[in-house]
Amino acid sequence: MRKIVVLCFVLISCILIGCSKQESFEHSNMQYTESNISIEDDLVHEAIEAKNINEDLANTIENQINMTEEDKKDEALQAIEVTIYGADPTLSNLTSRNVSLTYSDEQELVEMIFVELKHKNIEDWVTIWENIAINSIKLEDDNVIIDINGHSSEHFGSFAEQLLIDSVLNTLFNLPFINEVTILLDGSRVESLMGHVALQYPFTK
Repeated sequence: MRKIVVLCFVLISCILIGCSKQESFEHSNMQYTESNISIEDDLVHEAIEAKNINEDLANTIENQINMTEEDKKDEALQAIEVTIYGADPTLSNLTSRNVSLTYSDEQELVEMIFVELKHKNIEDWVTIWENIAINSIKLEDDNVIIDINGHSSEHFGSFAEQLLIDSVLNTLFNLPFINEVTILLDGSRVESLMGHVALQYPFTK
């Protein structure tokens, strides 16, 4: 009888020990799983932070590139004050006005000057070029080549023709990089625009 009691006690003890180890194992597994989840969460947060840092860095670099390009454009622009010649209200004498122009190259500056030459009348300054159609304006070395449309120059008299030529020569020859002005009529050299001012050869300073 005593042997049976001892055997039962041993059996119960083994069962209790087994259950305790199982609980301990399950608890360890739970801790391990929670630890893995925590590590995975940390990795996800680190990945998100790294992505945000990369995006911020990329945006910073892009902004610096854009600023550099804008700075280069600003540095490439030049400013100059130009005297633009026109006529007085009676169309008997030349008069002038000063304008400030910002340009990127000399060709652009010459084109901007002709916009000013054809500008609407301002107080005592009257444009002579308003009704003159220009086919093209080219700067070749130090020579400005002006190609005038022949149909727009037929109504000028001798004095008006002289004022027209003088206004453009006085304006352009104020620029240091221009030493010659060639005036063409519909792409060809002619003796004169309207029979008064000789145009066979370029005008020089």
